[in-house]
Amino acid sequence: MAERKPDLILAKIAVDAEFVTPAQMKKCLKLFREAENARSLGSILYALGYVSEQQLKDMEAIRDEYLEQMESSGSAAVPITQKIVEQSAPKDELADLLVSDPKHEDEIPRIPGFKIRSVLGKGAMGTVYKAKQLTLQRPVAIKVLIPQLSKNKKFISRFMVEARATAKLSHVNIVQGIDVGEVDGHHYFVMEFVDGVRIGDLLKRGGAVDEKRGLNVVIQVARALEHANRLGIVHRDIKPDNIILGRDGVAKLCDLGLAKVMGEEARADFGGRVGTPIYMCPEVASGRKDIDIRADIYSLGATFYHMATGRVPFPGATVDEVMQAHIGVEPMPPAEVNPLVSAKVNFVIMKMLEKDPAERYQTPSELLQDLVLISIGASPVQLARSEENPPAPQAPGEARRPRLRRRYRT
Repeated sequence: MAERKPDLILAKIAVDAEFVTPAQMKKCLKLFREAENARSLGSILYALGYVSEQQLKDMEAIRDEYLEQMESSGSAAVPITQKIVEQSAPKDELADLLVSDPKHEDEIPRIPGFKIRSVLGKGAMGTVYKAKQLTLQRPVAIKVLIPQLSKNKKFISRFMVEARATAKLSHVNIVQGIDVGEVDGHHYFVMEFVDGVRIGDLLKRGGAVDEKRGLNVVIQVARALEHANRLGIVHRDIKPDNIILGRDGVAKLCDLGLAKVMGEEARADFGGRVGTPIYMCPEVASGRKDIDIRADIYSLGATFYHMATGRVPFPGATVDEVMQAHIGVEPMPPAEVNPLVSAKVNFVIMKMLEKDPAERYQTPSELLQDLVLISIGASPVQLARSEENPPAPQAPGEARRPRLRRRYRT
């Protein structure tokens, strides 16, 4: 049996009202086509228990009102529901009408109070959806732990670490946490939705980011780290993919799944080194446990290097090669990779990438001071201090022990 226009409108109403998921509706439509004696799509929904008798009557009343408006107003004022139905293609699948991302339709969870719209991204631990919070009628992002990990206490604990750390932070440059919970075996975390692009996606397009734009992003992330540092939180996974640049120009730090609250024991043992090797600080790469906010400053420096030059500091062939380079190889100064990098930005990046944490910027506030000075055309404070206090001259005959083994080149 072919669907009639009233049936397609009823299908749209049922999905919008969240009586059925898009995947369930497609199955109902398939059953309706194959049934020989089904009176209407509504009878299928009622027979399968998706709607009550009263809910079906309410939906049919809304549908009939649409149809009456169509008849009375003619083609000059066609209801938006009909327009969506008529423009959906292919009609027999209702792909555009019912499912934003058909590839993931069977995985979409149902979370009370939220209507999931589409898939924003998918990672090793879970899927992030764009959704609407029904009570406040606002867009949100919902991260859902993949089913395979929902029974693993270690991953659930890591998931909760992110939720708790995010909830503890409230800053314009950090994605705000909204809610966390579990329903039907799905562990979920609701966050602020940011309409924008990840810096990692910008870099994948190739080439360096304009220095002024990159400096602005790094200043905002440094402010986020300054706020986190006040609350004793180390992010531990600063990288371009964890920085979202909104359409309004506001940069936001996200994904605190590896965050550590200083002074507290870890809530979960994730095993081995934590972070992303390409942007990992030497102390983490070497397996040290006593890391602090200076680890985030190094990773932000590696991110700034990537933005300024269009390439990562150590583009090694293997993970081990990259980590060994972070531990003991001097990166090529960004100004040598990209001549457009200013001397002031070059100095700041290299100081952020010092191997010894004691030689880096000690706090985000100290870093932020130099970044802001550069943005207004002034010289960094730390640059002036380094010029005032050059390294002590080496005594004649004194054995020379290089601080770094070699400079990294490709």
